[in-house]
Amino acid sequence: MAEHFNIANDYLGIYFKRQAGITLREYIQNYRNTLIRQRIATGRVTLKEIVAEFGLTDVSHLNKIIHKT
Repeated sequence: MAEHFNIANDYLGIYFKRQAGITLREYIQNYRNTLIRQRIATGRVTLKEIVAEFGLTDVSHLNKIIHKT
């Protein structure tokens, strides 16, 4: 992303945290977790399919993500 905006990685992180109040990594994790919860809520796909879709290692990893947030 920093390359796209032609700024240094460090500056992007500092700027993002200043604006959003959380780190870019936290934002991405929260967004991914929201998407995962939405996929589960639809009930149209299996947990194994969600694991594959989001590049997780297994259903156990998915459960840790769900219960952490």
